[in-house]
Amino acid sequence: MTKISKHPGGSRRKRRADAPPTEAEYAEAAALREALRAFQRRSEVMTRANGLTERTHQLLLMIKTARAGDGTAGLPELEERLQLGKSTVTELVLRTEERGLVRRDLDRTRPRGIAVRLTPVGERRLAKAVRVLGDERIHLFELLSKIQEPPQPSKPGPGHRSAARATDETALESEEKNDG
Repeated sequence: MTKISKHPGGSRRKRRADAPPTEAEYAEAAALREALRAFQRRSEVMTRANGLTERTHQLLLMIKTARAGDGTAGLPELEERLQLGKSTVTELVLRTEERGLVRRDLDRTRPRGIAVRLTPVGERRLAKAVRVLGDERIHLFELLSKIQEPPQPSKPGPGHRSAARATDETALESEEKNDG
């Protein structure tokens, strides 16, 4: 299989998909990881200075920007958006509720569902953290814009499973075996 990759200077060249990464690809991967880690570290420091843990900050942000657009998020949505397991999200929501930052209500759209919303205190804390991190987000966007855009994958044929989907399905099958 041949892959077309874009390299510094805008040139494109063909190379085999199983060929080892080029020095430029290693440099791009390192630059991306460095930018993300620097942002993550600065974000951790600033959210702690505002009385939030990084996970609590992320939870509040995901609730505020919930997909329904009404400022309430169900636990399944939070699990997906935070990329955390059900028990971890449940515990995070409970701890955050104990701190007075969120409120749990029955979700009228789903049987036995829970909807989580921010309290006025949670709204204020989140607003302060988002304001403080504004410059950090701008800095991250600037760094990311300097990193070369990766090549676009070709469209898979019929019956093709993406690597992420295949991994998710394998993990799910493993969980089902363990539950059985």
